[in-house]
Amino acid sequence: MTSRRRALFAVTAVFLLGIVVGILATHVFYARRLAAGGLADLGIGLAQRRIEARLDLTAEQQRRLEEILAADRRELEELRHDVIDRLLAMRDASHQELARELTPEQRQQLDELRREADERLEEWLE
Repeated sequence: MTSRRRALFAVTAVFLLGIVVGILATHVFYARRLAAGGLADLGIGLAQRRIEARLDLTAEQQRRLEEILAADRRELEELRHDVIDRLLAMRDASHQELARELTPEQRQQLDELRREADERLEEWLE
Protein backbone atom coordinates (compact mmCIF):
# COMPACT_ATOMS: atom_id res chain seq x y z
CA MET A 1 0.00 0.00 0.00
CA THR A 2 1.42 3.40 -0.91
CA SER A 3 2.09 5.88 1.83
CA ARG A 4 -0.55 8.20 0.39
CA ARG A 5 -3.24 5.49 0.52
CA ARG A 6 -2.10 4.49 4.00
CA ALA A 7 -2.37 8.09 5.18
CA LEU A 8 -5.82 8.45 3.63
CA PHE A 9 -6.91 5.21 5.25
CA ALA A 10 -5.56 6.32 8.62
CA VAL A 11 -7.34 9.67 8.44
CA THR A 12 -10.59 7.95 7.45
CA ALA A 13 -10.30 5.42 10.28
CA VAL A 14 -9.57 8.12 12.84
CA PHE A 15 -12.53 10.10 11.54
CA LEU A 16 -14.79 7.06 11.93
CA LEU A 17 -13.48 6.43 15.44
CA GLY A 18 -14.24 10.06 16.24
CA ILE A 19 -17.81 9.62 15.06
CA VAL A 20 -18.23 6.55 17.24
CA VAL A 21 -16.79 8.32 20.28
CA GLY A 22 -19.04 11.32 19.58
CA ILE A 23 -22.12 9.13 19.40
CA LEU A 24 -21.16 7.38 22.61
CA ALA A 25 -20.53 10.71 24.32
CA THR A 26 -23.94 11.93 23.19
CA HIS A 27 -25.53 8.79 24.57
CA VAL A 28 -23.77 9.25 27.87
CA PHE A 29 -24.88 12.88 28.04
CA TYR A 30 -28.51 11.93 27.50
CA ALA A 31 -28.30 8.95 29.85
CA ARG A 32 -26.96 11.16 32.62
CA ARG A 33 -29.62 13.78 31.96
CA LEU A 34 -32.28 11.09 32.14
CA ALA A 35 -30.87 9.69 35.37
CA ALA A 36 -31.05 13.17 36.83
CA GLY A 37 -34.64 13.55 35.63
CA GLY A 38 -33.67 15.77 32.73
CA LEU A 39 -34.88 15.81 29.16
CA ALA A 40 -38.21 14.43 30.34
CA ASP A 41 -37.23 10.82 29.66
CA LEU A 42 -36.34 11.69 26.08
CA GLY A 43 -39.78 13.12 25.50
CA ILE A 44 -41.81 10.39 27.18
CA GLY A 45 -42.35 12.44 30.33
CA LEU A 46 -43.17 15.53 28.29
CA ALA A 47 -45.65 13.57 26.20
CA GLN A 48 -47.25 12.24 29.36
CA ARG A 49 -47.68 15.72 30.81
CA ARG A 50 -49.20 17.01 27.57
CA ILE A 51 -51.63 14.10 27.36
CA GLU A 52 -52.65 14.52 30.99
CA ALA A 53 -53.12 18.27 30.57
CA ARG A 54 -55.31 18.06 27.47
CA LEU A 55 -57.30 14.84 27.71
CA ASP A 56 -58.84 14.95 31.21
CA LEU A 57 -58.15 11.26 31.76
CA THR A 58 -60.09 9.06 34.12
CA ALA A 59 -58.19 7.27 36.88
CA GLU A 60 -58.22 4.05 34.83
CA GLN A 61 -56.98 5.86 31.70
CA GLN A 62 -54.25 7.50 33.77
CA ARG A 63 -53.19 4.12 35.13
CA ARG A 64 -53.05 2.64 31.60
CA LEU A 65 -51.11 5.65 30.29
CA GLU A 66 -48.49 5.11 32.99
CA GLU A 67 -48.25 1.39 32.15
CA ILE A 68 -47.89 2.08 28.43
CA LEU A 69 -45.23 4.72 28.94
CA ALA A 70 -43.36 2.54 31.44
CA ALA A 71 -43.16 -0.14 28.74
CA ASP A 72 -41.86 2.49 26.31
CA ARG A 73 -39.17 3.48 28.79
CA ARG A 74 -38.07 -0.15 29.18
CA GLU A 75 -37.95 -0.61 25.40
CA LEU A 76 -35.96 2.61 25.04
CA GLU A 77 -33.44 1.38 27.61
CA GLU A 78 -33.03 -1.91 25.70
CA LEU A 79 -32.55 0.01 22.48
CA ARG A 80 -29.94 2.23 24.12
CA HIS A 81 -27.95 -0.83 25.24
CA ASP A 82 -28.18 -2.39 21.77
CA VAL A 83 -26.90 0.81 20.17
CA ILE A 84 -23.98 1.05 22.58
CA ASP A 85 -23.02 -2.56 21.93
CA ARG A 86 -23.13 -2.05 18.16
CA LEU A 87 -21.11 1.17 18.35
CA LEU A 88 -18.44 -0.45 20.51
CA ALA A 89 -18.21 -3.39 18.10
CA MET A 90 -17.87 -0.98 15.19
CA ARG A 91 -15.17 0.95 17.03
CA ASP A 92 -13.28 -2.29 17.81
CA ALA A 93 -13.41 -3.43 14.18
CA SER A 94 -12.17 -0.05 12.94
CA HIS A 95 -9.36 -0.07 15.48
CA GLN A 96 -8.23 -3.56 14.45
CA GLU A 97 -8.41 -2.76 10.75
CA LEU A 98 -6.46 0.45 11.18
CA ALA A 99 -3.86 -1.25 13.40
CA ARG A 100 -3.05 -3.69 10.58
CA GLU A 101 -2.07 -0.75 8.37
CA LEU A 102 0.24 0.94 10.87
CA THR A 103 3.85 0.54 11.83
CA PRO A 104 4.56 -0.95 15.28
CA GLU A 105 5.28 2.55 16.65
CA GLN A 106 2.05 3.91 15.19
CA ARG A 107 0.11 0.96 16.65
CA GLN A 108 1.49 1.80 20.09
CA GLN A 109 0.33 5.39 19.68
CA LEU A 110 -3.08 4.23 18.44
CA ASP A 111 -3.37 1.89 21.42
CA GLU A 112 -2.59 4.80 23.73
CA LEU A 113 -5.30 6.89 22.07
CA ARG A 114 -7.68 3.98 22.52
CA ARG A 115 -6.83 3.65 26.22
CA GLU A 116 -7.45 7.36 26.70
CA ALA A 117 -10.80 7.11 24.90
CA ASP A 118 -11.73 4.09 27.03
CA GLU A 119 -10.91 6.01 30.21
CA ARG A 120 -13.10 8.92 29.11
CA LEU A 121 -15.89 6.51 28.25
CA GLU A 122 -15.65 4.84 31.65
CA GLU A 123 -15.92 8.24 33.35
CA TRP A 124 -18.97 9.15 31.27
CA LEU A 125 -20.69 5.85 31.97
CA GLU A 126 -20.28 6.14 35.74
